[in-house]
Formats: sequence, C-alpha cells, structure tokens
Amino acid sequence: MINVIILGLYPLERKALSILIEKESDIHIIDDVKNIEDANMLNNIIPDIILITVSKSYNYCFRQIQYIENKKIKSKIILLTSYLDGLYLYNKYNKLKITINGYIFKNIGQNELIRAIKTIYNKGFYMQDEVKFKKLEKYLGDTNLTKREMEILFYIFNGYKNKQIADILYISENTVKNHIYNIYKKLNAKNKVEAIDRILDSKIISDKENII
Repeated sequence: MINVIILGLYPLERKALSILIEKESDIHIIDDVKNIEDANMLNNIIPDIILITVSKSYNYCFRQIQYIENKKIKSKIILLTSYLDGLYLYNKYNKLKITINGYIFKNIGQNELIRAIKTIYNKGFYMQDEVKFKKLEKYLGDTNLTKREMEILFYIFNGYKNKQIADILYISENTVKNHIYNIYKKLNAKNKVEAIDRILDSKIISDKENII
C-alpha cells in the first residue's frame, strides 16, 4: 500500500485529488491538508509520498518543504504545478538538502498521475514528458545544447549525482560525464556552480515569471 499526503492551499483542489487518487486500490490517502504540520498521521504512519500543489505563492511551497526537512520526514515529494518553475525553485531553495522526486503539470491525466505516484514509489523519480525539455528549451534555446544535454543539465540543477543521472536515463556514467563536459564547454563554464551562474546571470529566471 502506498501512503500519500496531499498538501495545497485550496481545499477543493485537495479533495478532488484525494478522490481521484484513492480510486486505486493500492494507494491510500492519509490526509489532505493545507500545512504538513496539520496532517493526521495515524499510528505514526510516515507517508511514502507527499504531493504538494504549487500555486503562485512560492513561499507556501518553501514552508512545506522546509518543515519536511526540519522534521526529517523521509517521504518522496511530488510538485504538482501549473508553472515551469523547477529551475527557479531549485535556485531559491538550494540550501534545502532534500530531493524533489517528481515534477508534473496540473493538466496531467488521471492515468499518468497514478503512474507518476507509483513510479516515484518504486524508482524514486518521475518527470512528466511534457515538462522534461520545456524548461530548459525556453531558458537555453540559444546555447546549442542538445535535448539530452538539456535534460542532464536539469538533473544537475536539481542536485543529482552523475551515477543517479546515469541510472535514471539508462546510460553509462562515462556517457553522463561526456555530456557534462560538452555542457560546460557550450556554457563557457568550468564546473556546476559556474554553469548555474551562467543561467542566473543571464536573467532568464524571474521569481515573478509564470510560464505555462
């Protein structure tokens, strides 16, 4: 049984997700609440998945993740969002030593939502195909990066190690290293920090930017 908690600002949205997800016999919604600290964890059951619906209030998302980090809740996290804000959120919250396990759009279909939850439960990561490249294609369209390089760069920004990236993409670690070498060369960067700085210095990410 996969135990899930749903977090979000809007009760109707949370309840709709709860009803939709709990149609699956092997998924149980522990609670749907505005704030993680208010969740009713019966018998101290730690959720396998925490699904956070992201709104324009990035601070809300931050507070939930910060609480999860501070309390050392070992749950996998999915961000359900209408905004292509993965890179921005990572930059803003990079001090959090916690991995976001999934990024999906709110227009996702029921089957893919269930597949995302089960994939994250079993494998640890899921990214909706529509999301994979749109973020970096928009931000890095004039850098001549290939789609594979943009995908790897996204994982780098989200704190993944070379071996983790290799496992997710079913390629060798040496292949990942070769892609990273090409990424740094195209961005005129010497390392991961400089690569991120190149993107941020170009002012292509804004905390007020909504992209859909």
